[in-house]
Amino acid sequence: MGTNGIIKLNSGILKAVSNSISVTNKLLAKTELQLIPYRKGDKWGFCSADKTIVIDCIFENVNPFSEELASVKSNDKWGFIDVSGRILIPCIYTSVFSFNEGMAEVELDHHCGYIDGNGKIVIPIVYEMIFFFHEGLATVKLNGKWGCINKKGEIVIPCIYYNSIYFREGLAVVKIEGKYGCIDLNGVIVVPCIYDFLNGFSEGLTGVKRKGKFGFMNLKGEIIIPCIYDFVDEFYDGFAVVKLKKKYGCINKNGELVIPCIYKSKFSIEEGIAVVQLNDKYGCINKEGELVIPFIYDYMDIFHEGVAGVEINGKCGYIDCNGNFVIPCIYDNQPFLFIDGLCMVSLNGKYGYINKQGIEYWED
Repeated sequence: MGTNGIIKLNSGILKAVSNSISVTNKLLAKTELQLIPYRKGDKWGFCSADKTIVIDCIFENVNPFSEELASVKSNDKWGFIDVSGRILIPCIYTSVFSFNEGMAEVELDHHCGYIDGNGKIVIPIVYEMIFFFHEGLATVKLNGKWGCINKKGEIVIPCIYYNSIYFREGLAVVKIEGKYGCIDLNGVIVVPCIYDFLNGFSEGLTGVKRKGKFGFMNLKGEIIIPCIYDFVDEFYDGFAVVKLKKKYGCINKNGELVIPCIYKSKFSIEEGIAVVQLNDKYGCINKEGELVIPFIYDYMDIFHEGVAGVEINGKCGYIDCNGNFVIPCIYDNQPFLFIDGLCMVSLNGKYGYINKQGIEYWED
């Protein structure tokens, strides 16, 4: 479980998390003041956009506000404050996530659950792992196996599966005794657990493995795109990344190769642009496979909120969709994503937040 709100996830989950954060933060933005995490030396508080301190820098760490609550760290434990800086939920937790839809995931004594905005435990802190709610359900791990609960804490899908469960389009992949199938939101098996691999239905199709190769099938179990690939990703916006002969490309839903399998690493198409690797350098192509940003970067993250993090000679910055620098390559860490106009960066071994204009919200 993360404690700094920095999460690396696959593209589908990333969209769900990012959209949830954006909605709640837009609600917060309607208040009189946007509060931004601010570091003063080794202590954290919050400031306004013009760097005026609003909540004193007295905490060991903080995360951005969500639903008018922010997680803060004190005496090596996490709790929550309100927009006035008052500790609303005491710092007693090992780690926490931000509030979303009135609840926040917390960890205590190596077990996870959920609390509400008043600190009341609404999902018992008994699970080995618990993921965020999506399509009304949260995946939980109990006694080494996975299932799902609803927002009342009721187990609606028993913890009998060997893989974490993520619902997409009302279906989730499950694994029983080494074979994969799919269940619906009621836990009913709708695709029998007879397959060597499924990666989950997206846009009506799921990746499937047969005789060591991957293709796509529909809900009826019919193979729509033949199993000829070494790897397939899920479909998004009509396209899916595939791997053939150790190189990656992209197909459409007719199985036609629209981006040739010439790229070194897996990629995803975000905001109409795919970050790809060729000859140990990163650049960008569009959905038609046309080069839009040259292969000059040592590393490059996906585009999100109109910018992408890049690395040159061990330093990181950010570019826009035209390849123009909006933040120069001066920071130390591999780039994180901007969320609602803010991003965490590292400089000289210390972390802090910047906005898209490059304003740094800290002082040493």
